[in-house]
Amino acid sequence: TGLSLVIGIAVIRALQKLEIQKLSIKWPNDIFQDGNKLGGILVESTQQNNKTVLIVGVGINITDDKTKRKLKNAYSCLNNSKPSTLSNEQVIAEILNEIQNVMTEYETFGLTHFINAWKSYDHYLGKTITVSTSQQEITGINEGINEAGELLLKADTGELICIHSGKIQSQNIETA
Repeated sequence: TGLSLVIGIAVIRALQKLEIQKLSIKWPNDIFQDGNKLGGILVESTQQNNKTVLIVGVGINITDDKTKRKLKNAYSCLNNSKPSTLSNEQVIAEILNEIQNVMTEYETFGLTHFINAWKSYDHYLGKTITVSTSQQEITGINEGINEAGELLLKADTGELICIHSGKIQSQNIETA
């Protein structure tokens, strides 16, 4: 569990090494830049020869696509913020290198090792958010993640709610 979170941390670290700034992560798998979506991570699992195989996809918006300007959610593009001397190949290589680095740490130490890093990149940490799950909508203050990769929401009652899967509804964001 938590692999998409760790991959998100790797992507952020790689882009920061390339001098790309104002980066954050929206639980569980979106990369933001300056408050707008820059990309996302998808992890799928499948069975092959009695083994679990993971497929990891990382998508980053590279250029401004005029057809996307009609999208309701704002987005960011890497070419608007990366140094002009930086090639897409360099970006890909740095991301792959950093994924390899964090995977070694993840295999050795698990997700717990990354909780503080997650908090430093968490786009909504400390903010009141609403999360849609398959059963309900839950509002609370984002307290980060736990060792299972679950989103921690502090409800008005003070109860700490662990959310395994869901989607943060960004239109309801307030500062706590």
